[in-house]
Amino acid sequence: MSKLIVLLKGKKGEGKTTALTNYIRHSSHQWGGVLSPVMNGKRCMVHLFSQQIIEMEADPNNPNDFLPVGKYVFSKMAFETMNQLIIKDLRYNPNVIIDEIGPLELDGKGFDSILNEVFETAESIFVVVRDTLVEDVKKRYKLDRWEVEEITVSDLG
Repeated sequence: MSKLIVLLKGKKGEGKTTALTNYIRHSSHQWGGVLSPVMNGKRCMVHLFSQQIIEMEADPNNPNDFLPVGKYVFSKMAFETMNQLIIKDLRYNPNVIIDEIGPLELDGKGFDSILNEVFETAESIFVVVRDTLVEDVKKRYKLDRWEVEEITVSDLG
């Protein structure tokens, strides 16, 4: 089977995560990886295989765990935990979702430490990315080595 990387691109707040969540519900594949929805007003990460939910935002009383990006202060520990879960997924599942690759990853943080392994190992990869960052993501992770399809929310139905 040849590798396929799908970049689900769109503007911030356009509904990329919601569209991908609906797609997964109707997919015949089992997916590993992570979705990053807002739940009860907080940014979270949901590990797709275990359904474990991890809050992305850092505890304000633990500045050693701070990972600032834009208006958010994320938790380093949350990303480390999710990265470990995603690497485990790669051992058992060739289908991986990463929601999302953004400024944090382009700065060498967040999911960045595992992305090359994901791209090398997985067979089907869905990546959520803002439309303004698509070319930067392709360049940083050398995605021109594989077939890459760019889609939008409307393409997922």
